[in-house]
Amino acid sequence: MTSEVGGNCVDILLLGDPARDYLILKVPARGGSGHEDWRTYSRWEMWSSPGGVMMTRDMLSGLGLKVALAGPASIASGDGKHIASLAEVICIDEGGSTLERPELNGSYRLRIKSFDGYREESSGFAGIDEVVPATDFRLLVLNDAGIALRDRKDIWDPALKRAADNGVPVIYKSHMPLAEGALWEEIASSKAPTVAILQALDLRGAGVRLTRGLSWQQVVEDVWAASKTPGSVLKAIVSSCNHVVVTFDTEAAVVITGSNAAEPRIDLVFDPSRAEGDTEGELPGDMIGKMSAFASGIAKAVLDEGSTDPETLAKAAHEALAGLRAFAEGHMTTSGQALTYPSIEPTNEHRDLYQLVSDLSPKPNGKVRIPYPRQHSEEAEVAAARNLAQEVVLCGRFALKDIPWAEFGDLVTVDRSEIESYRAIDRLLRGYRADANRSKPISILVLGPPGAGKSFGIKQIVKRHNLPFHSYNLSEAGSEDLPGFFHELRDINLTGNTPVAFFDEFDSGGYGLVASFLAPMQDGEFRDGPRVHPTGRGIYIFAGSVTHCARDFIKAAEKDKAAESGHGKKLTDFASRLSGYIDIRGPDPAAKNDHAHVLRRAILLRSMIESRAPSIIDRDTKRASIALGIVNAFLNVGRFNHGARSMEQIIKMSVLGPESVRFTVSDLPERDQLALHVDPGEFEGIAFGVGRR
Repeated sequence: MTSEVGGNCVDILLLGDPARDYLILKVPARGGSGHEDWRTYSRWEMWSSPGGVMMTRDMLSGLGLKVALAGPASIASGDGKHIASLAEVICIDEGGSTLERPELNGSYRLRIKSFDGYREESSGFAGIDEVVPATDFRLLVLNDAGIALRDRKDIWDPALKRAADNGVPVIYKSHMPLAEGALWEEIASSKAPTVAILQALDLRGAGVRLTRGLSWQQVVEDVWAASKTPGSVLKAIVSSCNHVVVTFDTEAAVVITGSNAAEPRIDLVFDPSRAEGDTEGELPGDMIGKMSAFASGIAKAVLDEGSTDPETLAKAAHEALAGLRAFAEGHMTTSGQALTYPSIEPTNEHRDLYQLVSDLSPKPNGKVRIPYPRQHSEEAEVAAARNLAQEVVLCGRFALKDIPWAEFGDLVTVDRSEIESYRAIDRLLRGYRADANRSKPISILVLGPPGAGKSFGIKQIVKRHNLPFHSYNLSEAGSEDLPGFFHELRDINLTGNTPVAFFDEFDSGGYGLVASFLAPMQDGEFRDGPRVHPTGRGIYIFAGSVTHCARDFIKAAEKDKAAESGHGKKLTDFASRLSGYIDIRGPDPAAKNDHAHVLRRAILLRSMIESRAPSIIDRDTKRASIALGIVNAFLNVGRFNHGARSMEQIIKMSVLGPESVRFTVSDLPERDQLALHVDPGEFEGIAFGVGRR
């Protein structure tokens, strides 16, 4: 047995399924003449490496832990077969860019291009023993890949009994199928303190509804609901284990403390600026062994702290996620046939990427709040929001590092509904672009008060997809103008591009043009005189401000339909053709308890300062030299007459030249000019009374 064992006690007894990983690098032919025939073809290199529990053993040993290893040497006892995986890899340079034609020198930096499947192999494994060593251990780790371990009671039963007798914690890393088999039944009834580690991907495969890539608040709500739903596999696991840790790729982990508790406790560790899968999407290729890296980090942190209480596990998840990010952003290194994996030791930079919100539970309405940071009263949250908003204006978006936020080009938002809507639409556009068989347009509704930034937000989403954008103001158009618009969009299709059409103020004139859009939206056709033409592909954005949110729009449509008004049925038909919507709140409060509006204002104000008065921002510290009274006036005035446009106009009208180094109250516009955009008395009262709220 090749375990890292010294003395009469090891840190970890590790049991699990071994595997072998094969990595293939394909190198295009060099071309040219004068070579042997075989040199004119593509080349390939291949490496093999112990995977599964063997990889976990190497990771734990790399963290300085003494590990004893045991596991099934074959899939079925005595057949000599084990599982082997195949993956194609890409070669990257020092900067992380893909090398299409790497030098054939035996030394490469590799990342996974694609996972290409599994097979059974007959060659045996050296270094794995099926007999559990008699040495004492401080932690039992079960690496259950769903291959053979879960049916080998002779391997895990003695270890679990010793763990239960001695109060030794058990970490159970499981994959599909979840909560099945003899091993699970033993763990579910074990008296040892147990921590189950799962990935969200497997829970989704087991039928658990976990929203992907919208907001971390929604994730917590989904986890909370699933952990309490009878028949849910997550409820079964939470009820049977002391703690459950669920990973959401490299961006977050949820720690659930249940054990038959009526109200499970939830702790969240998350990257505030990203959604699930964002890191993987930004890097060329992927890495194999990410769950092993996370479980190893959890094991190391639990041993260091000597506890598995919720607070310790939440901190352990923070440390493990940081190590996972370091691993996921790294690469494999080769030297001849030797293959080395990156370290899972996190740096402080990786640790700083994540925030921890402890003991998080939904409010009575089922909604989760992750405030700034989380406070115990509404008054404290209002004060915290205002303080954070000041920091955003003065220091920039770095001040948002402790709360969930999203960035789409030049658009930054902290509003949960906006984050979820923008990400949902972004995902919708990605899916539509990837599906070449969809020949008809999709339609999206964008609502918000005038000056909320509807056009700006959509342009930032579209910019990410590099699509042609065309805007049409329907308040200045009649039904006779629409065929010309559709011909223009159809022409773009003929060039091989998918157009984005922004139909602004579609709700003007009493929704008079809505009926003319029904056929293009539903059938992908438009009429020009007696002829009918196909629209081709397209993304239609309908922006309006008569109603300020989709819920009110639907209510208005249903009300008009019931009253048999002229456009009521057309509005409900229009709504039935929509693929999604975005409610944009703008800088003013959307409701009485909308305390986050000061953050929306702060982000807008900082962005406007960066574009309109960059000279007042220190190049080194990024701190803006702006009077606190001005900051408070923008943040706390009752309303802006024309939304974000009014904020921008006040800055434009202020006496700020290209060489200005500070923004003082003396630079503000005259009261008569301010009256165009705010209540001048209220605005000036706050601006000249520094610190007044």
